[in-house]
Amino acid sequence: MDVEEKKPVLAGSLDGKEGRRGIFVFATPEIEEARELVATDPVIVQREMVAEYHKLYGSAAMMMINDVHNRIQKK
Repeated sequence: MDVEEKKPVLAGSLDGKEGRRGIFVFATPEIEEARELVATDPVIVQREMVAEYHKLYGSAAMMMINDVHNRIQKK
């Protein structure tokens, strides 16, 4: 995944309910670009997980999550 281009906005684990174990939110203009980014994930390649794709309309402030996290995380 292209972290330098800030494509992954948010990623994390889920509780596993309904078989959902994780989430990625990408800053891409089209879902197809997100598909290309996810296609290289080892759990997708090895078919341990199957990805679902949805459009998310949220705050533009989401683009700041990684920068803010890096400033306030405990080291």
